[in-house]
Amino acid sequence: MVLEKIKFEKHPKPVLSPKKDSWWERYATYNPAAVVKDDKVYLFYRAEHTRENYISKIGLATSTDGFNFKRESPEPILEPSCELEIRGLEDPRAVKIDDNYYLAPSPWDGKVTRITLAKAISEDLTKWERLDSCLFHERPSIKHGCLFQEKIDGKYMMYFRDSNHGISLASSTDLKDWEIKKDSIIEPRDCGFFDSRTVSPATPPIILDNHIILFYIGSDMVCPTQSRLKDDFHEYGLGAILFNKDDPTKVIERTGVPLMRPEFDWERLGKVNNVIYPTGLVKFKDKYFLYYGAADNVIGVATTQLDDIFK
Repeated sequence: MVLEKIKFEKHPKPVLSPKKDSWWERYATYNPAAVVKDDKVYLFYRAEHTRENYISKIGLATSTDGFNFKRESPEPILEPSCELEIRGLEDPRAVKIDDNYYLAPSPWDGKVTRITLAKAISEDLTKWERLDSCLFHERPSIKHGCLFQEKIDGKYMMYFRDSNHGISLASSTDLKDWEIKKDSIIEPRDCGFFDSRTVSPATPPIILDNHIILFYIGSDMVCPTQSRLKDDFHEYGLGAILFNKDDPTKVIERTGVPLMRPEFDWERLGKVNNVIYPTGLVKFKDKYFLYYGAADNVIGVATTQLDDIFK
């Protein structure tokens, strides 16, 4: 089993925490997208000013070592701009494809979530062009759009969490019109597994040795009688799936136990307890840095080596 060889080393402290004197990020900073440019890590993080009736916005912080971050702007770099986003932009993912950077946040209107895309070709990654509209208008209550970092057979590809709390795959030739390739490639497993309640793509998939590796977020149920649609859960953890590059719907291997789970107090206690929520993965300084929201309050990071495993 190849995936069992993946080991993450957690940094013992959060790398980004709420800024108490800020009007828009004084309560929570979490669930960031990540890219590397010019030997810097760029984190595009979700931020909120209050626990109740919050409106999520996107901020930007950078680091030259992957651990110590500096905020790049006293204001959000992306804010809600339409009725579908009145409760904010949540949990972005980011990739670079060819010469463009793409950011995929999930807008929330207080009832359902969707997926949007923004594009930047700027030097500083602070100015973004909002692309046409929400994707999959006919499929509400989906989120966590994770674009592939390269095209497959000339098409853009995206894993996303579907309305059945599973993972689906879609493709597009223009980033506007999307075709659902297959519904629920990955579904929650039986009670007793760490991913028995929901599964969601965590970070944009990476391709190594002709395989696709997708890290995913799994949550479990408190007891066998509870519905997957209820909010009660024990904890969120990290899993991984190995797909065939020639067929991104074909599962080769899936982890049976979490690769990471909440351990530190700051991962267990916060806005939502017992949550590790990875959303950003970059290769930086010969390691892979995995950035995650902890307890829906702060941002943590863990590092791993993957290249040696998939030679």
